[in-house]
Amino acid sequence: SKAVDRLANGVQAAPRDALISDLAPDASRGACFGFAQSMRKWGSAVGAVLVFFLMRASGNDYKLIFTLAASVSLCSCIAFVMLVPSHARPNHAEAKPAAAAGEVTAASGTQEKEGFQLDRFWKDVKSMGSDFYRMLVVVSMYGMGHIGESMLEA
Repeated sequence: SKAVDRLANGVQAAPRDALISDLAPDASRGACFGFAQSMRKWGSAVGAVLVFFLMRASGNDYKLIFTLAASVSLCSCIAFVMLVPSHARPNHAEAKPAAAAGEVTAASGTQEKEGFQLDRFWKDVKSMGSDFYRMLVVVSMYGMGHIGESMLEA
């Protein structure tokens, strides 16, 4: 089962990463990848907890659990087809890159602080665009039905 999981992960990882790269604005592409990775981990954790409670509530009915997992996967496929746009990569050249940390900005003549800045983080999150968030919903739905690697170690 580990080999099948690794194969499935390899088949879906490259197209997913290509979609994120295609839909994310240039200035916040790294933030988009990090956010998508955290949502995949979150989806795996929530999915495992849901399965635990469903197994207890259903008296260990494996058919029900696998049917529900297949339903989540089917819903994510439908959401992918309906929500993720089919278009060529838009030109993000008009987006001006933010000044690098430590650079003196021309407008203010001040030096920006290095390190994590909460206001800049939220600005990046807001700038990711609706296409990215629609795709993220699909990835999160997939993550909820995905078996985490830690579950396969047992």
